Amino acid sequence: MLTERVTLYIPVYNAARYLHEVLPAVMAQTYPLAEVLVVDDGSVDDSAHIVEQATATARYPMRLIRHDRNRGLGAARNTAIEHTTTPIIAAIDSDVVLEPDWLATLLPLLREPGIAGAGGRLIERYVIGPGDVWRDTFMRQSHGDVAREVGGLFGSNTVFWTDMLRSVEGYDPRCRTNGEDAIMAERLKAIGLRFRYTPDARCWHLRQDTVPSIMNTFWRWLYFSKQDEKLVVSKVLRSSVQNFRDLFWTMSRSIRAGKLSCVWIALLLPFYRSCKDWQCYVVARKKGGSV
Repeated sequence: MLTERVTLYIPVYNAARYLHEVLPAVMAQTYPLAEVLVVDDGSVDDSAHIVEQATATARYPMRLIRHDRNRGLGAARNTAIEHTTTPIIAAIDSDVVLEPDWLATLLPLLREPGIAGAGGRLIERYVIGPGDVWRDTFMRQSHGDVAREVGGLFGSNTVFWTDMLRSVEGYDPRCRTNGEDAIMAERLKAIGLRFRYTPDARCWHLRQDTVPSIMNTFWRWLYFSKQDEKLVVSKVLRSSVQNFRDLFWTMSRSIRAGKLSCVWIALLLPFYRSCKDWQCYVVARKKGGSV
């Protein structure tokens, strides 16, 4: 096992409902943490207050860093990297509860030359309503049951060599809600680095979705939230066609898996996604983007 010091950070935006369970799981890690950083990205709920209260009795040193406004997920990750002083940096989302040996299980994967980072299996705790079933079927943040090299890591639970993230200038700050992990993977692969995955490093996803929330999240997953006007206007004209092509894929997969509650979401999604695409187009045009 590696013996390097590790910082773990959590980007937080209005996550008060999760932190009472997320923070104790971090403090229960069997591998000692040099520091825990919580980056509060302009929350308007009690997130910061909960972290401040937990700091006094935390098992590992914990520090709250606050943005004066909501700057987005990519920027929050970069703030954590900026404040990290250890060779290894771990990260979890604010709605993820770790198993106690999560970090201890991932760290040995970093010993292999050329490995920039590693990630574990995220398990959906709640698969109840149609939105949750859709998330578990089409948006599962896991690479399966076999430990292997993978093309990228889901940002929900990762460990990286800190200097390798810095070598590519961190995360794309234009990614406000998602997509920053995929772009980071491409940047690291471009300089010859690789990633490992193991299903043995387990954590639990606390998120629950309604049908409207999962449709919006699925659209963002496929579209990314990158705030680049030229990207938006060049993509939107062809994406509407793809939205309806995807209907056949989501319908057939829902039926084959016996997830009939997903069928009507699949029918609604092409129309929803196309409307969202065109909304982005209109906003981009107003900002001066060109087709």
